[in-house]
Amino acid sequence: MSRQIRLRSSCAMYLACALFSASVGAQVAAVEWKVPANVGRQDRAAILEIARRVGISDPRSVSVSIRSSCILVSIESRPVLDGNRVLSSVLGVRQFKGPECMPVRADARFEQQGNWVAFLGAFNPQRRELWRIHDGDWHIDINLGADVPYDDAVSIVHAIRHKQLVDRRPPSREKSSEIRYVEPSAIRSIQTAKNAGSRGVPIPREYEIKTGEAGGDWLTVGIRDGVVELHNHGHWIS
Repeated sequence: MSRQIRLRSSCAMYLACALFSASVGAQVAAVEWKVPANVGRQDRAAILEIARRVGISDPRSVSVSIRSSCILVSIESRPVLDGNRVLSSVLGVRQFKGPECMPVRADARFEQQGNWVAFLGAFNPQRRELWRIHDGDWHIDINLGADVPYDDAVSIVHAIRHKQLVDRRPPSREKSSEIRYVEPSAIRSIQTAKNAGSRGVPIPREYEIKTGEAGGDWLTVGIRDGVVELHNHGHWIS
């Protein structure tokens, strides 16, 4: 009888371990990974376990945020829609030991799993707020500056998407080329434009639009009498 009990207990433990492994494997597979090939399955499970401990139980993506020898990744939770706001959390996690990885300070607050560690503080994890702009069935989630009215952002995105910008570039640029419209789906942020000659004072209803993550296009536009005017454009790189 005792042998049967031990056998059943062993089977139950094996089944529990198998189910746990399958659950971890399914979660790893459900996440979008944009990491180096040497971040293997055990590394990925460790990264997700750290995220779970700090409250990110449903991660959407893990990506390299800063290129360095000591690998640093950002984990973003699956976003939640609140009206037109798109809310998520982002956690930075780095290798515990590796090339150029600094030792952990004794007074640091952190979570560690395997060879991965997250240093916890006011900005880690960080709350991310984007704004969803619709145009029929199409939509985009973008970052808006604190002083950018949502309705102005909608007008700008719609004008770019429907190629309805009015050319108000300086005469030299206006004559040299037609308006080159950016891809609407590549827009990442809209911020209030600032006057370079007045200590960065915001210019009323004039905005800077950027596309891309580490580089892309920028546009400055203004809104006058319900019309979106193109004032200038160029390229940027971080």
